[in-house]
Parts: sequence; structure tokens; C-alpha cells
Amino acid sequence: DGDEGVRWAAAEALGEIKSPEALPRLIRALKDEEWIVRRAAALALEKCVENIYPAEERHEREEQAALLRKAERALWEIHRQGINVHKLLIAVLAKLATIEPPPYFDPLSPEEITGWQGKWERIRPFTEPITFLLMLVGTVVSLTRKWPWWATFLLLLSLGGLSIALWLRHKRK
Repeated sequence: DGDEGVRWAAAEALGEIKSPEALPRLIRALKDEEWIVRRAAALALEKCVENIYPAEERHEREEQAALLRKAERALWEIHRQGINVHKLLIAVLAKLATIEPPPYFDPLSPEEITGWQGKWERIRPFTEPITFLLMLVGTVVSLTRKWPWWATFLLLLSLGGLSIALWLRHKRK
């Protein structure tokens, strides 16, 4: 409708219904040129998001997740225009996480440990001579110079950084 009052009232009414089916219309209302309509749509969207429950069927959950991602993008646009939608964004992201949980990552899983062991075995031939040289330099410096312990540590740290940079350069070739 051309009248902002009618669009505002429609957004308010959709919020009172609290139906998830209203989400596409409310997302469209979030892009309205009038700020009062966008604000009413955001408030109504919050009420409707509360009533979204994960569907049983996978394709329905995918549709719900796509709709919530659309709402998230529209809310970020609203946020850039100066309307405070932090609470609603959090609610949308929380609901999205219940519908489409993020993948679980366990750094101590056997697959991850095996992966790190494989990486360590590839770089081990480079690190052993470097470690030996750093220990030798540290010992010589601490015995010949009367530097404080932290100066020797900084020297070893910078030599270690140099050796890593050289190793990375060698790795690229």
C-alpha cells in the first residue's frame, strides 16, 4: 500500500499473529522506505521468530534456515541505518543455530591428532637442526656475555623467527 500508516498497521498486525508464515512479508517490510514501518516490522519479526520450531523434514529445515538468513541480512541493513536491532539479531541467530547447528569441532579427536602428527612429521626435519642451533647460540651467548637472561631470550626468539621465515621461504620454492 502507498500509505505508511497502513503498512505500519499491517506490520503490527502480523506481529500480533506471531505466525512464522508472516516472515517473508516482514522481511520485505524491513526494506520499507519509512523508518517507522521498518521498526514495526522488526518488532513483529521478533514475535514471529519466537514461534519457529525446527521442522521434522530436512528440506523444511533448510527452508527455515534460508528464511532466517534472509532475515539476518535484512536486519544488518536496518542496523546500518541506525535502528537498534541487536536483541532481534541475537534471537534470529539463536533460532538459526537450533535449526541448523554449527558443525562440532573436537581438537582432541583421533582424526585431528592424526592430522597434526602428519604435519609435524613433515616439518620435523627442518625444526631439529634449527632447535639445535638455537640452543647452541643461547648457551654460547649466556656463557660469553654477561647479559641478563631476558636479552638472551630475545636473541633466541628473534633467531627463531628468522629461521621460521627462512623455512617458509624455502617451502614456497
